[in-house]
Amino acid sequence: MEASFLEKRLAAATKIRPRQRSPEVAAFIECCQLQQGLTQELQRGLHSTHQQQALADLKLTRSHIISPTVPLWYREPPYAAAWERLRTAAALQASEPIVNAGDRITALTDMSFTLPTLLLVAAGAPRFVQAHITRLLPAYNNIVERMQLPALAARLRQELAQLQADLPRTLLSYEQLLAHFLYLASQEASAKLTPRLVPEDLHLQFIAMAGGFEQCEHWSHHTVQYSQLLEQAQRVGSDFTVALCGYQLADVSVKFGVTAVVEQQLGGQLEGTSAGLPASFPPSAFLGWLQQAERAHAQCSAVLPLQWTAGLERRQQAALAWKPWLQRQQQEGDRWQLPGAEELSRAQAEAAAQARELVADPAARITCSGCGESSPHLRSCSGCRQARYCR
Repeated sequence: MEASFLEKRLAAATKIRPRQRSPEVAAFIECCQLQQGLTQELQRGLHSTHQQQALADLKLTRSHIISPTVPLWYREPPYAAAWERLRTAAALQASEPIVNAGDRITALTDMSFTLPTLLLVAAGAPRFVQAHITRLLPAYNNIVERMQLPALAARLRQELAQLQADLPRTLLSYEQLLAHFLYLASQEASAKLTPRLVPEDLHLQFIAMAGGFEQCEHWSHHTVQYSQLLEQAQRVGSDFTVALCGYQLADVSVKFGVTAVVEQQLGGQLEGTSAGLPASFPPSAFLGWLQQAERAHAQCSAVLPLQWTAGLERRQQAALAWKPWLQRQQQEGDRWQLPGAEELSRAQAEAAAQARELVADPAARITCSGCGESSPHLRSCSGCRQARYCR
């Protein structure tokens, strides 16, 4: 069962000493603790007042925000309770077409743009994903825009501080809540947005969740951004982000390599490049990033739930297709060379074959990514498009 699988992972995570835990392991443990605590509160009937409900939504939203990727489904009751209250507040009927959900959420926030309302929407948002309800982008954009208005922001900050005044520690900052709605909007738009609205200290978390930067004008600059993010992740011990960035860098290595070769042939005159930039990243650099990603990925896979690591599997498949090419160049002087037609075709075919593996394997099609059990009724994760869950 799913609970048994997650309990085993949780037991393995808690055995790691606190000072040795990566941010993702610490987040995994905290998510479970928050959802377990909320479940116990529900059983004791402690969510009867508006204050208690707002605190519950804050805690559940906290568990969403600290997740490095999709929200962790550890306990069902907190999700069900938040969804029922959101459904009631927004007048969402089961028989109503789901295309109206965005309009209902916008109407709810227009009627009451308060902290409890925002926390309720944030807490109930994963249900929209689970039910494959889309067309919520206007609602999320409206929230993001209004949260940046100075007068509203000041009032909401005060409400958030008052709500958490009696807690042992602050669970949620205003910047984190804003970043979360920006993330929801980017996911709804299927876009990779540069987090310009996110404070500097939250860039790492946001990009890890959103899956990358927006497209850059040149692959050299794209590589610099990811390499810098990887170094930042290493400093804070984030295995998940190291794996994410390392695989992304390996995947774009062929584009970077081709650019480097062309620039060398043109004597550094290629428009849009920075002088000396390609030479600073030889094939061995990309191979090293890939190896770092594989090690970090192994650390994540040993402890973290499959709900979080499924997306890394997809990125790994695309990245490993270029590993032989990178290894050959490293052995032949560590200088960029254009891949031969046969080499390019083989790498692309391998990447395509690996991407089709889950579809071609009947056993994989009926195996839940959360619990590992077989089920004929699975739903694909609308976030990573890779994992499949039995609920």
